[in-house]
Amino acid sequence: MRKKNPVVAAVLGFILGPLGFLYIGWRYALLALAATLVFAFIITVVDFPKPPWMQYVFLALFAWKGFAIVSVRNALIDSEDEHARELDRFAFAAMAMSVLLVGMGMFYAGLLGLYTAAHLILDGNVLRGALVLFIGTPALVWVSSLVFGFVAMGVDAVFASSMENLYRK
Repeated sequence: MRKKNPVVAAVLGFILGPLGFLYIGWRYALLALAATLVFAFIITVVDFPKPPWMQYVFLALFAWKGFAIVSVRNALIDSEDEHARELDRFAFAAMAMSVLLVGMGMFYAGLLGLYTAAHLILDGNVLRGALVLFIGTPALVWVSSLVFGFVAMGVDAVFASSMENLYRK
């Protein structure tokens, strides 16, 4: 197993989105694309708004996750942990992408709450904007973490039931 550069993973994630995970491994890229599609499907079914700028903001999330995955990978290789041999298996990639899915949901919910609150405040509805900002946004993030967390638990149960999710530490 050879170590990879977390900065390169972050830059590729920022530029290419889920396809940037090809640097880490094809399994990670495939499952990052799958997580993105699952996220888009859930948001479409629930009929939440999709501001056009949101897709570009998610590139920062892909960059952060690429950096985090490579950092965990390098730490496992350095520590010669028994899990290091299995870094290129679907189970590890599934664990990483289940965490990405939850992160996407929470990130989206938080940004949507801030966006809605800002629109309300700028339109003169300061009280409603403040309520959305201080009550609605945290509630939306919490519900989003529950919904996407349950989906992620299912992914972990199917793909990595015998392993502890090292990416959630």
